[in-house]
Order: sequence, then C-alpha cells, then structure tokens
Amino acid sequence: MAKNSLTFDDFTAFIANLDASFRAASKNTAKDNQLHTLGVLAKLSEETGELAEAILAFYGEQRASKGNRPLIRHEIALEIADVYIVAALLARHFDINIASALSEKMAQIRQRHLKGDI
Repeated sequence: MAKNSLTFDDFTAFIANLDASFRAASKNTAKDNQLHTLGVLAKLSEETGELAEAILAFYGEQRASKGNRPLIRHEIALEIADVYIVAALLARHFDINIASALSEKMAQIRQRHLKGDI
C-alpha cells in the first residue's frame, strides 16, 4: 500500500479517537451529549460553507484569499476532507455504521441512476 494510502478502517479509527478526545472533556450526561451533537451539526454547516467559498473562489466568483487556482484546488480538497470528517463524527453520535449506510445509498443510486451498471 502506498505511503499516503488511507483505508476505511484507518478513517474509522481516527474518527473514534477524535470523538473520544472531544467527549473526554464532557460530563457525558444526556444533555451534554445532545449539545455536543448539535455542536457537531453546526460545525458541519460551517465546513460546508467554507467548501462553498473555496469553490466560488476557484471559479472567480469570490475573492480568493490564497491566490492561484492550484492553491485553491488544494483548499477545496482540504475542505472536502473537513466535511467528511465532521459528517463521520455526526454519524458516530447516532451510532450509524457508515459502511452500511454508504453501501445502501450506493445501491439506491445504482438502481435509480445507473441502472445497476456499477
């Protein structure tokens, strides 16, 4: 496997460790857990907005803080990664098995849009 390869298991372990570190500072009450989940939801909205800003900058529809397109493309990649990470944290809050959810959603998309070709 290449040096920069990341497996789904690596990603899942990272999310579990990240979530555990966030929860270590909490009281672990039902209300505290609810507030934490709502905070993660707000973070997902923030990261999605940052992704939108980067894409708009890439197409010249918004002033780019980083300057040139290759840097903006890299910023887009990092913002997409942020969205993935925060979405995975949110799924963890609801005990959702991401692999199963992805598999089910992909099957629906295949059936609806790809006629089962992929």
